[in-house]
Amino acid sequence: MYDIFHHNYSTYIVMEDVPAPSFLAWIDQGLSAEGRDGRLAIATEKIAATVSWLLDCPPPGDGKIGPIGGGCMYHDLFCKEEAALEFFTLLALEVFANKARCLYFYSALALLRNIFHAGIEPSAWPDSARRHSCK
Repeated sequence: MYDIFHHNYSTYIVMEDVPAPSFLAWIDQGLSAEGRDGRLAIATEKIAATVSWLLDCPPPGDGKIGPIGGGCMYHDLFCKEEAALEFFTLLALEVFANKARCLYFYSALALLRNIFHAGIEPSAWPDSARRHSCK
């Protein structure tokens, strides 16, 4: 690996080319159906072992949620893909995500009301359009 850098909320790795066939090309490399099934079984086992190994990795020593070394999280959920604050507990992140989901829901609901109920007083809207709430 030669370099790692961030640009426009994405992280890039600069490394040498590692010549290797794609997953599907490797499985289907001119083999018989039995040969393909064997390679698929090997690949499935290796992928499962890798995921298991990753799940067994201990979290970083600081125990914080987010990038190693601290800072705000990057994800499509956040405005401009970067959280405005650090989350120190899973509960804090969950509360934020639920409120964001609620705001997206209300924005979509308001747009639908404007489109379908133009000129109609809110009291005349169907009950189903008035009783949605987020807790």
